[in-house]
Amino acid sequence: EQLYERLIKEVNAEKRRGLEKEALWELVQPNKPFDDVRFRKYCSDLLKLIEGYLAQEALEKLPIQKGILLMKSIDRKKINSVGEYIIKQTAKHANKHPHRSAEYFMYQYQREKLTYQLSEADIKRGERSNIEQISSNLDFFFIAEKLKFYCSALMQRAYLKEEYKIDLIDEIIAYAGNHQSDLPPVISIYYQVFLLLTDSKNEDNYFSLLEVLSQYAHLFSREEAYNMYTAAMNYCIGKFNQGNARFIQELFEIYEELLKTKILILNGEISPWDFKNIVFVSLRLGRYEWTEHFIHTYSGYLSASFRENAVTFIDVGGATAWPRMSKAELGARLAQKIAEALS
Repeated sequence: EQLYERLIKEVNAEKRRGLEKEALWELVQPNKPFDDVRFRKYCSDLLKLIEGYLAQEALEKLPIQKGILLMKSIDRKKINSVGEYIIKQTAKHANKHPHRSAEYFMYQYQREKLTYQLSEADIKRGERSNIEQISSNLDFFFIAEKLKFYCSALMQRAYLKEEYKIDLIDEIIAYAGNHQSDLPPVISIYYQVFLLLTDSKNEDNYFSLLEVLSQYAHLFSREEAYNMYTAAMNYCIGKFNQGNARFIQELFEIYEELLKTKILILNGEISPWDFKNIVFVSLRLGRYEWTEHFIHTYSGYLSASFRENAVTFIDVGGATAWPRMSKAELGARLAQKIAEALS
């Protein structure tokens, strides 16, 4: 315990001073000669304990996965007497899961497959089994993941100039396009992202993506929902840079939605890039009071290294020293200064 606490203290220190093995040995074996082999064994054992604790902590937050592991154990040990109860409990946890990402369907596939095995469906030939559910959940996981990473590849291609070979993607796109009404939201969203990335001239693709996001974004973690919205935000920025001023209002409305739903706050923070963009967009639209309210309300969500530069500039009233100018000019100048402060 003392070794762990001393190591954690050093890891979390702002300025690390370094640790001597002999000093650490004194914590665990005071007044005994230093033994390098035994010390290394202590460190190895401690690392295994920490890894086990972190894995268990993560598992406790995933009741579906915990249930699946329990089902596997019961199937392996052939404890059939509790199989039906565990199947019902795991299904209950699955239905309560708040998110419907591709990962959710992977868990459902595993659960249905184990249900098939625990129910001994192979020998119950007179009963209908759950093979259809096994197959459909596997399909949903596979299609959603393929589309998700293909969209990532398309976005990376824009700035990395890299090409990725994604097998079966043409068949998956064709299938998703022909079965929209039968597919879960995660596939519908990534299919719309694909359409937006590959046919940007058709503005209907943008509005279709916004429509499905407004309906289903709540079914995903903040991180995944944010990534889904990123395609729409990038589209607005691209349109605005091409001279279509209407899309700066569209971008503003997306940011308003992400603030309202807290999707923009990831791990307790708003990225400096998004903070800067929101200030720029709102000032560009002449929303001066809104901008001031945003800065004072959300500046606390900036990381400490950016927070002071982002807020004190406005509080100090630096614009008062500038010559008289229109609101539009003032807004543009403020946005430029804030962008410089955050860069």
